Amino acid sequence: MREKLSIVSNEEIEKANIADIPLELRVEMAKQLLNAEGIVEDLIIQLADSIEKTVLIADSKAIEEEEVYNKELKDLRFEFLAKEIDQIEDAERKSCGRVRTGAEVINSISNLDLCFKGIQSLKDPSFWQLTEDGYLIVGESFAEPPEDRLSLDYHEARARVSQACFYDLNGEVNCVDAYSVFRKDDGGILIHETNESINESDIIYIKSLTNREEYINKNKGQFDVKHEIWIDTGRDIPSMANAVVAYWDPFSTNMITIGRRPYVKRSNCGARAVIRIKLVF
Repeated sequence: MREKLSIVSNEEIEKANIADIPLELRVEMAKQLLNAEGIVEDLIIQLADSIEKTVLIADSKAIEEEEVYNKELKDLRFEFLAKEIDQIEDAERKSCGRVRTGAEVINSISNLDLCFKGIQSLKDPSFWQLTEDGYLIVGESFAEPPEDRLSLDYHEARARVSQACFYDLNGEVNCVDAYSVFRKDDGGILIHETNESINESDIIYIKSLTNREEYINKNKGQFDVKHEIWIDTGRDIPSMANAVVAYWDPFSTNMITIGRRPYVKRSNCGARAVIRIKLVF
């Protein structure tokens, strides 16, 4: 077996004086140079070993940084949400293929200041849901709709609470108070008023009425026993078509949905908003 060669620097080579090297050693060196394959093999082995160690060190450092990132909450204004998330079952904290911590979810919000303002615009906000496709849903958690959310028709209710915030083509933040914000099949959104089509990766958050799936997931009898609320259908509704309202029936202990005329105002029908924040894991 060949002895492991040492890799020397150019400076060391320049300092070496060939005359100082014994003749027998010079002959041996010449033989080794003629058999360059072995030398190259040794060099490759040493370089590969060095690269492997460097990669392992880099991977280890990245893992340590990720662990710190996931444990330390970047913005204490969201502490109440992080705590709520950490208290739910693992199955409900799964998003994009992994069980997430509260800090990891909050740290994955692309624009913390803007999303905090969006959450502040909600009445009695609390954690509602973490979706597999990477959305944090924060919703209004009052027991019954307040007075300023009652006696609205569907279109008024939707316009009262709807907003979309996203990054435009120049990377600038753009927020549109438009009630006609509809989800596309590819996950993006279409803003009907401006005819803008926004890619899902550019979404910061979408605020609107709660949809049926979100409402079923959250309401277990604590909301809307005395009132109905409008449900976001995710599409435009003509005046003669039916919109949807929902409420909790304490007798059957189930959520009930009914079709209502969208332009009819009723004193017992209100609006409940949610904000869907796109996470970047």
